[in-house]
Amino acid sequence: MKLYNYIFILILIFLPYSVLAETVVRTGNAISVEKSQSIKGDYYVSVGPLGNTSMSGEVLGDMYALGGSVTVNGVVNEDLVILSGVSQIHATVKDDVRILSGEVVIANDIEGDLFVIASNLKVLSSAHIGGNIYFFGRSGIIEGKVDGAIHGTSQNLTINGSVGKDVDVNIHKQLTLGSQASIVGNVTYASNSTLVRAPEVTIEGDVQKRQLFVNNQNKDSKMVINLVPFLITLFTSLTLYLLFSRNLLNLLKRTDNHHITKTLIGFAVIIFMPLAAIFLILTVLGFLVGLMTAGLAAILLATGYALSSIVSGAYLAKFFTGKIQVTLLWLFVGTAVLQLIIILPIIGPALILLITAFSVGIIVTRLYQLLSNK
Repeated sequence: MKLYNYIFILILIFLPYSVLAETVVRTGNAISVEKSQSIKGDYYVSVGPLGNTSMSGEVLGDMYALGGSVTVNGVVNEDLVILSGVSQIHATVKDDVRILSGEVVIANDIEGDLFVIASNLKVLSSAHIGGNIYFFGRSGIIEGKVDGAIHGTSQNLTINGSVGKDVDVNIHKQLTLGSQASIVGNVTYASNSTLVRAPEVTIEGDVQKRQLFVNNQNKDSKMVINLVPFLITLFTSLTLYLLFSRNLLNLLKRTDNHHITKTLIGFAVIIFMPLAAIFLILTVLGFLVGLMTAGLAAILLATGYALSSIVSGAYLAKFFTGKIQVTLLWLFVGTAVLQLIIILPIIGPALILLITAFSVGIIVTRLYQLLSNK
């Protein structure tokens, strides 16, 4: 399976097809599920990029978590999806796990596949992965038992446990097989360094090395890098949705008119506010006002860009269904469409700027209405 298949799988799992009545959505700065608690449906939790969340009870459905630190100490009976700075799994997950994170620690059983994009991955000896591991990042240490295969791209990878199928990886620095490594299938690796292999290692298949040429060594990495903007945008849009879904729907309904005017307002904010900020800063007397203006312009631009995925999804929903909708389905569709648009030469960035300007215009218009008590 090639990397684009992995990416397609990753995209599919970020698309919840429906939100059932039993679904639990929690937002805040520090949220936890205690041992005595059980969530009968899916569990969505967002604590923001600096917040912490832990789940020590049981989730009978899927779990989707966004936060600075996410810790899973209780059983998840279906899929687990995490976007975070630090991710730790200390309990059984009975289906697949997908993680985009800085640091990832897996200490317990995962009955399905494990897909990780992270700087560092540690699969401890106490863990048992029932499916395959797909890892794309800087450094990986896999000490637990893996029933399936190991695929991916990283700078360094250490395998010090049993692998039930093949190992097929691209390694930019060093692939190491520790003394506890036992591999049933073949070991195929692309690297400019020689495999480091302990004398006790057992490999039932063949060992094959491919030269990792400079022109080709970053193919998979570039594809992963191209995926990162999509995931960042999706992370931000999901956070806005989980925190303000009802408010966002009201915002778009209240401002669903005079679209050209709102776009022009957005362009005026994007172009003239930074210029005004620079002018004020250069006057010295207006230095502080200029800094505040620059900060406000940056906030409006960042918020407008984050809102553009939701706006795109909402208006696509209106085109196809006849009414504006702010749902997880249309949020995902909007994010995906924006990422497809941006790769178009010349016209792509122009369209993204146009949609962002319209989103900024919506925000500014609503702020004006609130200040004017309209």
